[in-house]
Amino acid sequence: MGNDNTGNYYFRAGRRRPDRVFPLLFLTKSFRLVIGYTIIFIYNNLKMVEGEEKILNTKPMEKIEIVDTGQVSRDDAAFPTLVVLGGGEIICGYTAKGEGPNALGGTDWSRSSDWGSTWTHEGTILPRKENPVTINSLRLSRASDGTLLAYGARGYLNGDTRSFGHEKNEPVFCRSFDQGRSWSEAVVIPAALSQTYEISNPIVDAGRNIWLAPAATLPDSKRFGERVVVYRSTDNGKTWPEHNTVFYDPEGKKGFFEQKIINLGQGRLLAVAWTVTLGDYKDLENHSSFSADFGRTWTPPVPTGIKGQTLSPLYLGEDRLLLLSNRRYGNQGQWHRRRARLFS
Repeated sequence: MGNDNTGNYYFRAGRRRPDRVFPLLFLTKSFRLVIGYTIIFIYNNLKMVEGEEKILNTKPMEKIEIVDTGQVSRDDAAFPTLVVLGGGEIICGYTAKGEGPNALGGTDWSRSSDWGSTWTHEGTILPRKENPVTINSLRLSRASDGTLLAYGARGYLNGDTRSFGHEKNEPVFCRSFDQGRSWSEAVVIPAALSQTYEISNPIVDAGRNIWLAPAATLPDSKRFGERVVVYRSTDNGKTWPEHNTVFYDPEGKKGFFEQKIINLGQGRLLAVAWTVTLGDYKDLENHSSFSADFGRTWTPPVPTGIKGQTLSPLYLGEDRLLLLSNRRYGNQGQWHRRRARLFS
């Protein structure tokens, strides 16, 4: 086992060396968050083809090897996100006390100082409140100035149950200026496109003081996921004067769920989404889109060749891209896909 001087540990296996060891969070049936570390081999495959930006020729990884685990929470937890602070320190945010994926509670955070082997619960970022009943599920990210951000939807309930897309909610975010030891009150992002949103991705720092807050519109039961947008701030979250469309089908046939957006550097961004048919919500191949201007404009969505529902991309630098997806067909489970050719 070695260290590559960037805080990433790896295991040597003959002549091949994994580029990184990545934290991977699992949600057990009892809603306990467990963090494991996976060894992943990534291959170089970034090329330009006819000036088009696409993800092509994805191939599942042959094996996911768990080399260590650490339990984050036993508190009806779901929807975890991580921020790596360096020196072995990691912050994990997650929805807690809310019947697991029903997310009827608030957002808590825990900290690890030993690369995820052990965790300490430190508090609540944004609690559930009563009168009126509000719930939330926030995702963590880190801005270039070191500020930690917790972003998601705060929903308003009539009672103790919820139905996807039918309760009013609003995009909100909290900040931490001290490495996640304390958090601000929630700030509402003005959003008039829909009464209800699905928010599954943290705020993305696109560079040049531009923050992007992704959200999918849920205007009515026949149009869930009709449009994915990014609300745009150019003053580090003080104002959000405009939005840009990431995913939209002008023919009105496709919807987009569980949007994920990552920064590829130099103004380039990659977005992926679980794609469905609007109205009856049958799964299609996941779609992707690219931006080369800090998220202002996006290429038309194209299929990735992966039918994986929730899809999470990880940019590894240079020409390397890792995709993690659920598999809901045949033998269910989670897959890593390598050799995703990224054109830019």
